[in-house]
Amino acid sequence: MPFKDAASVMIVRPAAEGFQVAMLERSSKLPFLGGFWVFAGGRLDEGETPLACAVREAEEECGLRLAPEALVEAGRWKVPPYAPVRYDTRFFLTRVGADAQLVADGAGDEEGEIVAAEWLRPAEVLERWARDEALLAPPTRVSLEALARAGADCEAEGWLTESAARVAASHPAEGEWPGWIDFRPGIRMLLVRTPTLPPATHTNCLVVGCGSELVVIDPASPYPEEQARLDGLLDELASRGQRVREVLLTHHHHDHCSGAEHLARRLGVPIAAHANTWARLEGRVPVDRPIEDGERIELPADLPGARARRLRAILTEGHADGHLVFLEEETQSLIAGDMVAGVGTIVIDPPEGRMGEYLRSLRR
Repeated sequence: MPFKDAASVMIVRPAAEGFQVAMLERSSKLPFLGGFWVFAGGRLDEGETPLACAVREAEEECGLRLAPEALVEAGRWKVPPYAPVRYDTRFFLTRVGADAQLVADGAGDEEGEIVAAEWLRPAEVLERWARDEALLAPPTRVSLEALARAGADCEAEGWLTESAARVAASHPAEGEWPGWIDFRPGIRMLLVRTPTLPPATHTNCLVVGCGSELVVIDPASPYPEEQARLDGLLDELASRGQRVREVLLTHHHHDHCSGAEHLARRLGVPIAAHANTWARLEGRVPVDRPIEDGERIELPADLPGARARRLRAILTEGHADGHLVFLEEETQSLIAGDMVAGVGTIVIDPPEGRMGEYLRSLRR
């Protein structure tokens, strides 16, 4: 899928305690990053440069007129292959006066794109995210983490150039997505290549837990190089005192469970799935225990700064017998397996596939 060019600008102003950055809340009705807090930015118009786009979007979205010559390049990030829309975004950093005011373009407008705008210290935004009070896309969060490490005096000579370089260094090389992201604290997703149905090429593998105990949902890939990527992430987490307790499966299709046995054997942990999934995997994947409809899986908050995570299993058949989704009840984040798809469509293949049952499951 070809990329769409975009631009985003981090706008800072001096404040009593260090500096603040302009943060905008997108309407929850938007199909892309609805409800997320972002920097000003958007897609390039035809014939427009990234710099001109950043200046235009800042005025349209939050009412700030920026001097183009005051913007400094600050990195690049590309949306990963799984997304239905892929952006190649150029980032900029600039500074405005301490009295600069924000005006959200959609405040009070049901059809507006930006519903709120605030000046916040980078640490404040990150604290909201850590408390499950704000949604941040990975490029936004990583950029804020880099800004939080910058010097407090944003008016100091060289600050803008040095801080832009710091942000750019935190972005992946050539903007290519590193492969795994933190959607919420303790909810990590790794895109793994699988023999799935075109046009999709990857399956979502989730690692859930903020404390010492984790679960891995759908270690899907049969390919050794992809399994090694997941192994590396889990080894990194283990070095911080976070270890996998169990492997969970949403359903029995090969593009969701083909790496489960490798991972379970490597870590010496059990595999759990619904009883109907267990029956269909007999002789293929060694399941150790059944997961009941409505079962809650508690993951402790026993490390500094950790938040409890609670998964509730919900039986959602129609696409596959024994299909489960997992609702993280603290954040209302849904790990949906094959109930919905960002790329392509969900196949309902009789006799196992039952459209009426699938639609009833969606309503659940």
